[in-house]
Amino acid sequence: MLAAMVVAVAGLVPLTATPAEALTVDVRVTISQVDALDSFEEPGDADFYAVTTIDGTERTSDQCQFEDDDHITPNWEFKKEGVDLSEGSVTVSIEIWDDDDPCDEPFSFRGDDDQGDITPTAGRTLTFEVDLAPCALTGGVTANCMTNVQSAGTADDDIASIVFQVGIAEPPSAPGQNIRCMHSPLWPQPGDTVTIRAEYLDGNLQPDVKIADKIQVFTGNNMAAPAGEVSGAEEFTFTTPAVGAPNLSYACRLVDDGSPIWTGWRTVNVGPPPVAGGAVPVMLTGPMRSRIDVVLIPDKDDYTGPSDPAFLTDMGTLIDQAYFAQGDGTANASILLSNQDTFNFWIAGGTGDARGVVDDKCQKDPPGNWDTLHSFADVGAIIHTVSFRDCASGNTFSAENTDFQVFRHEQGHRPFGLADEYCDKRPGSMSSVCDGGYFQSDPHPNVYEDGGDCEADLGNLGRSGGSCDRWQEDGGDEDFFETSEPVNGDLMVDNTTPQEADIRRIDWMLNTQCASGNC
Repeated sequence: MLAAMVVAVAGLVPLTATPAEALTVDVRVTISQVDALDSFEEPGDADFYAVTTIDGTERTSDQCQFEDDDHITPNWEFKKEGVDLSEGSVTVSIEIWDDDDPCDEPFSFRGDDDQGDITPTAGRTLTFEVDLAPCALTGGVTANCMTNVQSAGTADDDIASIVFQVGIAEPPSAPGQNIRCMHSPLWPQPGDTVTIRAEYLDGNLQPDVKIADKIQVFTGNNMAAPAGEVSGAEEFTFTTPAVGAPNLSYACRLVDDGSPIWTGWRTVNVGPPPVAGGAVPVMLTGPMRSRIDVVLIPDKDDYTGPSDPAFLTDMGTLIDQAYFAQGDGTANASILLSNQDTFNFWIAGGTGDARGVVDDKCQKDPPGNWDTLHSFADVGAIIHTVSFRDCASGNTFSAENTDFQVFRHEQGHRPFGLADEYCDKRPGSMSSVCDGGYFQSDPHPNVYEDGGDCEADLGNLGRSGGSCDRWQEDGGDEDFFETSEPVNGDLMVDNTTPQEADIRRIDWMLNTQCASGNC
């Protein structure tokens, strides 16, 4: 009988061991490889998907990501947040399934699907315990965390082998406690020194001085000792020695009142892009299937290209201010910063052309190789410096380089699928138009096409009956739309604060979809 064994497989993102002072941890399981050891389907190859349960929370990958392929390298990362370290250990189980439903039909989970055997013991599900401090795997698997483990089944049919890794990490934020960490230059070249700035922010991301017990910067995937550390400060700046190709890795950590938070490792491309003419990864935090991949595109009319120093400076500021700071002093301000380990940032390999709303249409063009060398992108943002009305369509939007509020609004459309909520026909509206993008995104919409759906959802949003506003867009013949979101002071109304329905949809994307490898 084969035992699960430790193997060396390239490509897994290193996970972080958790110091003993953590209060809660995030537990992650990354599956890097799945191989069929006999035939799952005749004729053809398997359509693999994975189901992982971490401490009672089940995560399922998209059953249509891999079709007709017996040997895949999915890099699925499954995550459970906020596991109390006092639990001591948690149970993890991994299942591999072969989907038998055509992808153009509704997903009937486990209906006629075949479960692969991936365990050398009885049954087909691999189950084991994860000891939290220090992190180790016991039970069905005996191995260290942050080590690639292989397990294969021994049944008579539908046998598969997997390679996976388990790791735990401190959370990227805690109540009233955030860390903002950014490097400069955004796209370093060999021989450059890189400045890494770590800043302590309160729960509302306000500039009030917050003094941390200590702030640390780590480099080179080395958790043994910080590259730099300061005690009793609200900000710390660390400068690296000269960097060399192909990349730099770093992370920031903050401890206050015994509670640590951790940005997670970031990998930064140094020198030429990995693929000529392709995108440059300027901040990678993990596998693309478990991250929102944001590609920043220079407008051809305002920047000379991706390496334009003005563009790179502007993009460093944009990431810092549009993603890692909302700046409006509310508890909802930190939704992106508190999920900073769920975003990958890239610089496009070419230029785009944004022209705004012309003749009631969103006019913009991404780089010519967008559908080939940038096909991995969840969203592309074409950044310009002149002022016009920005818009979103497809998987791209336009935004002005310093208008961070508009950037966040357009990002609400893509990748998060939020609809516009502004309309001058809504009671109390300060808008002068009613020509936005109105639609219902399920699940967890912020705008409804059926008034009954709006009313039925009020309790889920903590709102009372009669809170739904109804309107018909300009030029609309029959379609009416409703929302219970505020008529002013809302991300999708006037580019300000994300409200309950906005937060719910964003949180679902980041902490359900991405946490299941379905970004």
